[in-house]
Amino acid sequence: MNQADYDFWEWIMQERMTAHVAAKFSKDDESLRRFAELEQRFNDAVERLDAEGRSIVEEYVHTIFNQSSEKEVFFFRKGVRDGMVMAELLEQLLA
Repeated sequence: MNQADYDFWEWIMQERMTAHVAAKFSKDDESLRRFAELEQRFNDAVERLDAEGRSIVEEYVHTIFNQSSEKEVFFFRKGVRDGMVMAELLEQLLA
């Protein structure tokens, strides 16, 4: 798998994880909107950093994520599972 394929599947899994979280917490649309806005502002700020700064932020975020709660792991796994199902479907369609 090349880097572009890896990036694509990582994006798919993140999108599916986000969809599962949104479905679970859709009753609180204002919180989701604020979170999405904050996440976008964070991503914009990280993009303005130099390579070393991005690396430091990525390491920090990954460290926090690795220490995440069971709830976050649950939604991550759902995103991964959806991503794997989508990968199998795409392979079948392209075969």
